[in-house]
Amino acid sequence: MLYRLIEENKLTPQQADQYRQGVIRSAVNLGYDDALYKPLPEDKQYKTYGYSDEIIHTVKY
Repeated sequence: MLYRLIEENKLTPQQADQYRQGVIRSAVNLGYDDALYKPLPEDKQYKTYGYSDEIIHTVKY
């Protein structure tokens, strides 16, 4: 989430750094693997942008 907030210019990288350790610590305390919160190598990074939301809203039931 921090990376997404940086990309959307809601946080600076410096601001995100202030939160990073607390976010990771909280996640681990809740039972999540901390690997989820560490950056992957660039060739393994994928992004979603919520385009599926637009598609879902146009589907007729």
